[in-house]
Amino acid sequence: MQPVDFFIVGEPTSGTTALAEFLDEHPDICISLPKEPHFMASDYRTESEAVHGNLRLMSVVDEIQYEKCFAHRGKSRFTGDASTSYLYSTSAAQNIKEHNPHARIIALVRDPVEMMYALHMTHVTMTHQDLTDFEEALAAEPARARGENLPMRAPVPKALLYRARAQTSTHLERYFKVFGREPVLVLTIEDLR
Repeated sequence: MQPVDFFIVGEPTSGTTALAEFLDEHPDICISLPKEPHFMASDYRTESEAVHGNLRLMSVVDEIQYEKCFAHRGKSRFTGDASTSYLYSTSAAQNIKEHNPHARIIALVRDPVEMMYALHMTHVTMTHQDLTDFEEALAAEPARARGENLPMRAPVPKALLYRARAQTSTHLERYFKVFGREPVLVLTIEDLR
Protein backbone atom coordinates (compact mmCIF):
# COMPACT_ATOMS: atom_id res chain seq x y z
CA MET A 1 0.00 0.00 0.00
CA GLN A 2 1.21 3.48 -0.84
CA PRO A 3 1.57 5.44 2.41
CA VAL A 4 -1.12 7.96 3.29
CA ASP A 5 0.35 11.48 3.13
CA PHE A 6 -1.58 13.31 5.84
CA PHE A 7 -3.93 12.64 8.72
CA ILE A 8 -6.59 14.92 10.17
CA VAL A 9 -6.63 13.84 13.81
CA GLY A 10 -8.90 16.45 15.32
CA GLU A 11 -11.42 16.17 18.08
CA PRO A 12 -14.98 15.16 17.26
CA THR A 13 -17.24 18.05 16.23
CA SER A 14 -14.22 20.29 15.60
CA GLY A 15 -14.59 20.74 11.84
CA THR A 16 -12.74 17.67 10.59
CA THR A 17 -15.52 16.78 8.16
CA ALA A 18 -15.60 20.28 6.71
CA LEU A 19 -11.83 20.38 6.33
CA ALA A 20 -11.79 16.93 4.72
CA GLU A 21 -14.50 17.99 2.26
CA PHE A 22 -12.66 21.23 1.39
CA LEU A 23 -9.41 19.35 0.77
CA ASP A 24 -11.13 16.57 -1.17
CA GLU A 25 -12.34 19.14 -3.71
CA HIS A 26 -8.73 19.73 -4.79
CA PRO A 27 -7.83 17.53 -7.79
CA ASP A 28 -4.48 16.54 -6.25
CA ILE A 29 -6.01 15.34 -2.96
CA CYS A 30 -7.96 12.16 -2.21
CA ILE A 31 -9.64 11.73 1.17
CA SER A 32 -10.43 8.20 2.29
CA LEU A 33 -13.88 6.69 1.85
CA PRO A 34 -15.23 6.36 4.43
CA LYS A 35 -13.90 9.66 5.74
CA GLU A 36 -13.20 8.06 9.14
CA PRO A 37 -11.77 4.57 8.69
CA HIS A 38 -10.21 4.67 12.20
CA PHE A 39 -7.70 2.06 11.00
CA MET A 40 -4.66 3.56 12.74
CA ALA A 41 -6.48 3.42 16.11
CA SER A 42 -5.63 -0.24 16.75
CA ASP A 43 -6.50 0.20 20.44
CA TYR A 44 -10.09 0.88 19.34
CA ARG A 45 -10.22 -2.47 17.52
CA THR A 46 -8.71 -4.25 20.53
CA GLU A 47 -11.30 -2.76 22.88
CA SER A 48 -14.21 -3.36 20.52
CA GLU A 49 -13.27 -7.01 20.12
CA ALA A 50 -12.80 -7.44 23.89
CA VAL A 51 -16.19 -5.89 24.69
CA HIS A 52 -18.26 -7.31 21.83
CA GLY A 53 -16.37 -10.54 21.07
CA ASN A 54 -15.80 -9.54 17.45
CA LEU A 55 -15.13 -6.53 15.21
CA ARG A 56 -18.60 -6.28 13.68
CA LEU A 57 -19.00 -2.66 14.80
CA MET A 58 -15.72 -1.55 13.19
CA SER A 59 -15.77 -0.54 9.53
CA VAL A 60 -12.10 -1.06 8.57
CA VAL A 61 -10.29 -3.88 10.36
CA ASP A 62 -7.25 -4.75 8.21
CA GLU A 63 -4.79 -3.26 5.76
CA ILE A 64 -6.61 -4.68 2.73
CA GLN A 65 -9.80 -2.85 3.73
CA TYR A 66 -7.77 0.28 4.53
CA GLU A 67 -6.17 0.28 1.10
CA LYS A 68 -9.64 0.03 -0.48
CA CYS A 69 -10.54 3.31 1.27
CA PHE A 70 -8.32 5.01 -1.34
CA ALA A 71 -9.38 2.97 -4.39
CA HIS A 72 -10.98 6.11 -5.88
CA ARG A 73 -7.64 7.95 -5.81
CA GLY A 74 -7.32 8.27 -9.57
CA LYS A 75 -4.53 10.72 -10.42
CA SER A 76 -4.52 12.47 -7.04
CA ARG A 77 -0.98 13.07 -5.76
CA PHE A 78 -1.82 13.14 -2.05
CA THR A 79 -4.02 11.01 0.19
CA GLY A 80 -5.55 11.90 3.53
CA ASP A 81 -7.36 10.13 6.33
CA ALA A 82 -9.60 12.19 8.64
CA SER A 83 -10.46 10.08 11.68
CA THR A 84 -11.38 11.83 14.91
CA SER A 85 -10.47 8.73 16.94
CA TYR A 86 -6.79 9.28 16.16
CA LEU A 87 -6.30 12.18 18.57
CA TYR A 88 -7.72 10.25 21.54
CA SER A 89 -6.29 6.87 20.55
CA THR A 90 -3.25 5.75 22.51
CA SER A 91 -1.88 3.80 19.54
CA ALA A 92 -2.70 5.91 16.47
CA ALA A 93 0.26 8.32 16.57
CA GLN A 94 2.79 5.49 16.66
CA ASN A 95 0.86 3.47 14.05
CA ILE A 96 0.77 6.47 11.73
CA LYS A 97 4.52 7.00 12.21
CA GLU A 98 5.18 3.34 11.36
CA HIS A 99 2.88 3.59 8.32
CA ASN A 100 4.51 6.80 7.04
CA PRO A 101 7.37 8.39 8.99
CA HIS A 102 6.96 11.53 6.87
CA ALA A 103 3.21 11.93 7.38
CA ARG A 104 1.81 15.38 8.10
CA ILE A 105 -0.69 15.78 10.92
CA ILE A 106 -3.52 18.32 11.16
CA ALA A 107 -5.08 18.47 14.63
CA LEU A 108 -8.35 20.40 14.83
CA VAL A 109 -9.44 21.25 18.37
CA ARG A 110 -12.18 23.23 20.07
CA ASP A 111 -13.29 24.34 23.52
CA PRO A 112 -13.25 21.11 25.56
CA VAL A 113 -16.58 21.68 27.32
CA GLU A 114 -18.33 22.47 24.04
CA MET A 115 -16.69 19.43 22.46
CA MET A 116 -17.84 17.10 25.25
CA TYR A 117 -21.42 18.28 25.05
CA ALA A 118 -21.53 18.11 21.24
CA LEU A 119 -19.93 14.67 21.25
CA HIS A 120 -22.48 13.43 23.76
CA MET A 121 -25.29 14.62 21.49
CA THR A 122 -23.63 12.91 18.53
CA HIS A 123 -23.39 9.63 20.44
CA VAL A 124 -27.03 9.90 21.49
CA THR A 125 -28.09 10.55 17.89
CA MET A 126 -26.03 7.59 16.64
CA THR A 127 -27.52 5.45 19.46
CA HIS A 128 -24.04 4.68 20.83
CA GLN A 129 -24.96 6.47 24.07
CA ASP A 130 -27.98 5.25 26.05
CA LEU A 131 -27.91 8.10 28.60
CA THR A 132 -29.55 11.07 26.92
CA ASP A 133 -28.91 13.43 29.84
CA PHE A 134 -25.37 14.84 29.64
CA GLU A 135 -24.93 15.03 33.43
CA GLU A 136 -26.00 11.39 33.79
CA ALA A 137 -23.51 10.41 31.10
CA LEU A 138 -20.73 12.22 32.97
CA ALA A 139 -21.76 10.58 36.25
CA ALA A 140 -21.62 7.15 34.58
CA GLU A 141 -18.02 7.58 33.44
CA PRO A 142 -16.30 5.94 36.46
CA ALA A 143 -18.41 2.78 36.11
CA ARG A 144 -17.97 2.72 32.35
CA ALA A 145 -14.21 3.13 32.71
CA ARG A 146 -14.35 -0.10 34.76
CA GLY A 147 -16.34 -1.79 31.97
CA GLU A 148 -19.70 -1.61 33.77
CA ASN A 149 -23.09 -0.56 32.35
CA LEU A 150 -21.79 -0.23 28.81
CA PRO A 151 -24.27 0.42 26.00
CA MET A 152 -24.21 -2.52 23.58
CA ARG A 153 -24.27 -0.29 20.50
CA ALA A 154 -21.11 1.62 21.45
CA PRO A 155 -18.41 0.32 19.09
CA VAL A 156 -15.67 1.50 21.47
CA PRO A 157 -16.93 2.20 25.00
CA LYS A 158 -13.92 4.34 25.96
CA ALA A 159 -15.14 6.84 23.36
CA LEU A 160 -17.96 7.59 25.83
CA LEU A 161 -15.49 8.87 28.44
CA TYR A 162 -16.00 12.54 27.64
CA ARG A 163 -13.65 13.96 30.29
CA ALA A 164 -10.80 11.78 29.05
CA ARG A 165 -11.46 12.81 25.47
CA ALA A 166 -11.29 16.47 26.51
CA GLN A 167 -7.67 16.13 27.73
CA THR A 168 -6.51 17.79 24.52
CA SER A 169 -3.01 18.76 25.64
CA THR A 170 -2.25 15.17 26.67
CA HIS A 171 -3.39 13.87 23.29
CA LEU A 172 -1.43 16.51 21.37
CA GLU A 173 1.70 15.74 23.39
CA ARG A 174 1.52 12.15 22.15
CA TYR A 175 1.83 13.44 18.56
CA PHE A 176 4.60 15.91 19.42
CA LYS A 177 6.54 13.11 21.11
CA VAL A 178 6.19 10.75 18.14
CA PHE A 179 6.50 13.25 15.26
CA GLY A 180 8.12 16.35 16.73
CA ARG A 181 6.46 19.75 16.40
CA GLU A 182 7.14 20.65 12.76
CA PRO A 183 4.86 18.12 10.98
CA VAL A 184 1.95 18.70 13.41
CA LEU A 185 -0.32 21.65 12.62
CA VAL A 186 -2.76 22.49 15.42
CA LEU A 187 -5.80 24.57 14.47
CA THR A 188 -8.90 25.56 16.38
CA ILE A 189 -12.41 25.36 15.03
CA GLU A 190 -12.32 29.17 15.01
CA ASP A 191 -9.26 29.07 12.72
CA LEU A 192 -11.20 26.85 10.33
CA ARG A 193 -14.21 29.14 10.39
